[in-house]
Amino acid sequence: MGSSPEGFPEFFPFTSCVGRTKAPFSDESPALTAVLQAQPRELYQSHRISHSPPRAGSCEPPPMRQTNPCRQCGNPLTGRQRLFCSRACKNRSTNTRHQIYAAQKQRGVLRKVRLVAMLGGACAHCGYAANFAALEFHHASGRKDFQLDMRSLANRSWDLVLQEARKCELLCSNCHAETHRPDLGADRIHLLIPAGSAGS
Repeated sequence: MGSSPEGFPEFFPFTSCVGRTKAPFSDESPALTAVLQAQPRELYQSHRISHSPPRAGSCEPPPMRQTNPCRQCGNPLTGRQRLFCSRACKNRSTNTRHQIYAAQKQRGVLRKVRLVAMLGGACAHCGYAANFAALEFHHASGRKDFQLDMRSLANRSWDLVLQEARKCELLCSNCHAETHRPDLGADRIHLLIPAGSAGS
C-alpha cells in the first residue's frame, strides 16, 4: 500500500494540507462530495451554528462596580480612590487616629493613678511609692481574667477593671518579681547550680 505526499495512505486521497479538493466516490455520492468540499463556515451555516455576538440591546449592561464612601466625610469615591476622596480627608483621618491613641494613653494613666490610690498608694511589701511606672498589680487571690497593664486599663470597661483590681495587691517591680520567683533569691540561687559548674 502506497502513501500520498502528505503521508496518508492512498485510500485517503481526499486528505490534503491545502484543502479538501479531491473526494472519492464523486460520481457515486454527490452528497458526500459536497460535504467534503464545503468549507467549515458553510457547514456551520448549514447546521445553524451561530458564533456571532448577540445583537446590540439584547442584553443588559454590566453592573457598575460598587465602591464604599470616603471613610472620613462619606462622599462617594471616584476613579482610583479606594479609602479617601481627597488628601485632606486622609490627613484628618490620620490626625484622628493619633488623637484617639493619645486619649487612650491618657485614660490608662488616669485609671492607674486611681487604682494605686485605692490600693494604698505604695508597695504593700516595702512601701515604695517613688514612681508609678514601677508599681504593679499582683493577683493575690481569685482567678486572673486579664492583666492590669496600660492596654487593659485604657480599653476595658471601668467596671471590669475594678472587678479585676479587687483580686490584686499593689507591689513594686522588685517585690513583684521576688514574689513570682523566690527560687532566684540571692540566698537560694546556689541550689539551682550543679556542683562543680560554678566556674564553667
